Amino acid sequence: MDVDVARKGVDQTKYRGLIGSLLYLTASRPDIMFVVCLCARYQANPKESHFKAAKRILKYLKGTTNGDCEVKLIETKLQLADIFTKPLPKERFFVLRNELGMLDSQNLS
Repeated sequence: MDVDVARKGVDQTKYRGLIGSLLYLTASRPDIMFVVCLCARYQANPKESHFKAAKRILKYLKGTTNGDCEVKLIETKLQLADIFTKPLPKERFFVLRNELGMLDSQNLS
């Protein structure tokens, strides 16, 4: 894969969205880390060849899954990651901290 100056450009927003989704998947699929990072290099000026390469990764993923995928709606009150990603009211922070089993460093003996 290279810069590919000769080919037609593609929509940057779509390409970045696809790459973002693939980067998210690398947390559970280390087998795609190298090729996804290679594709991520071309986010500033993606061409058709880069988009095709990213879609090929999706085809690979489709062929390597067992077909079982479960999507669940998780209520906001149970989303423990909020403690790391959002500004929270003090009360909500303490509830999530207790759910995660985090200790209060000021009250350690």
